Amino acid sequence: MKIIFLFIIIIIYPIISFATIDERKTDIYFANGIDTKEADAIDIVKKILKPAIEKEFYQNEDEMKRRIGKVALSYNQTVDFYSDIWESIVQKIDILNLVDLMFTTRHEADVEKQVKAYKDSIESGHRVLVVAHSQGNLFTGDAYNMYAKAV
Repeated sequence: MKIIFLFIIIIIYPIISFATIDERKTDIYFANGIDTKEADAIDIVKKILKPAIEKEFYQNEDEMKRRIGKVALSYNQTVDFYSDIWESIVQKIDILNLVDLMFTTRHEADVEKQVKAYKDSIESGHRVLVVAHSQGNLFTGDAYNMYAKAV
């Protein structure tokens, strides 16, 4: 009897332990653009992105809850308009690995946070969709490359 019970536990445990994973769900992140304060980026997620997803793609809230894991912000810091412009130029052209010391720590911290968020979503069994605007495209590309190297 103990052997049968042990056998049942061995077979059923993997099924039960992954019961919360729903691979049909997608986590959606917003990657902000140049000169966007964090509060403004949060407003974009709450007032524009999430309502647009609800209105355009799903008939009701229950259907959305079955398909969308979370709608969140992948924020990249902004200091001021000109710093963000310079940082995006450096990101885009990448001449001789030209990364100004002014941006290195901030940039790497932002990308690492994004990679961690996307990795957590993937490990929870969800797909990841990033809606990127302006400089957010560059950060998303950097996060993808960093994630791909780590895997």
